[in-house]
Amino acid sequence: MSSRSKDCPNHKLTKQEQKIKLDAILKPKYKALPTTKEFIVSEHVRNIMIRAQLFVNYYVLTHADQTIDKRAFMQNFWYCMTQLVSSKSPKNTKALPSDILDCWNSFSSRYRVIYSMEEVVSGYSQCVTAACVEMSSMYTNSAVECFEESLLSYLLISVKELFEKLEKGHFRRIVQSNCYQYVSGGTPFWPDNLSDVYNNKT
Repeated sequence: MSSRSKDCPNHKLTKQEQKIKLDAILKPKYKALPTTKEFIVSEHVRNIMIRAQLFVNYYVLTHADQTIDKRAFMQNFWYCMTQLVSSKSPKNTKALPSDILDCWNSFSSRYRVIYSMEEVVSGYSQCVTAACVEMSSMYTNSAVECFEESLLSYLLISVKELFEKLEKGHFRRIVQSNCYQYVSGGTPFWPDNLSDVYNNKT
């Protein structure tokens, strides 16, 4: 067995793989300090990111019938959102869709989303930046992973409107074998036992 395998008893852990408990490397008199700071920073980051998410979700929903600007899935966009939530003016306005500041003014005037830290903890901005990276990845992955399901749902609704009297079980068959294949560049075909429906379609 190769020593590169994690199952090998001679495998040497990399720095990224090594896990050492904090208690093992800190002197007793310092053990409480980082834990307290971690709790405070975590609370600040959580409050900021939750508010940023609420607003971004609001922005997406108000633009449900439009194409969402691709910048809304970038890290810089999310960092600007954290600045808005913290009652600061975004420094990188190029990272923002043109109408988002007006949308923010409308949103923040109706809901209490501004977050003010009573005591600013040094180093918290690095944690916010890291959270913005995760948030942009999460929203991008969500859009990609849910795209097929959303498209199928849309096609299903459209087919139901077109064939109102069709049996319920046939809707999905038409969507999967014909409509979805056509949209995705596959080989669309009409179910054999529904040829009369095809001939009578409007």
